[in-house]
Amino acid sequence: MNHKKATRFIIVLGIVCVISLSLMTTLFSDLAYDLFDIYPGAQVGEMNIVFYSNVIYIFLGILGFSYIATDEIIYIDFIILFGYALMGARLLSFALHGMAITPYVLLIPLEFILPLSLLYLRKKIL
Repeated sequence: MNHKKATRFIIVLGIVCVISLSLMTTLFSDLAYDLFDIYPGAQVGEMNIVFYSNVIYIFLGILGFSYIATDEIIYIDFIILFGYALMGARLLSFALHGMAITPYVLLIPLEFILPLSLLYLRKKIL
């Protein structure tokens, strides 16, 4: 198995996911409240939800494109660290507020699978 090709595939899948999440957050921001609202029921404002979540997705997309362009492992490290931070925040949110079933719930497993698979592939590349 060529681990570099597998890593590139996972990165491309991740880029597609963050682009789709960014579009969903921008176009369907009313649904994004269920997943991104800090205190469920107390909306923090439509522009805050769209802006802050898109900053996260754009940053991850830039890291993915940077890895594809340069093959530098440092970009994988940043994606993994950022993924751990998102997993921790998501788990803390679920523990404190529970989980509402929305279309975004289908994308949450990718937040856990992508960084863990990149961690595995990173160990194989080095």
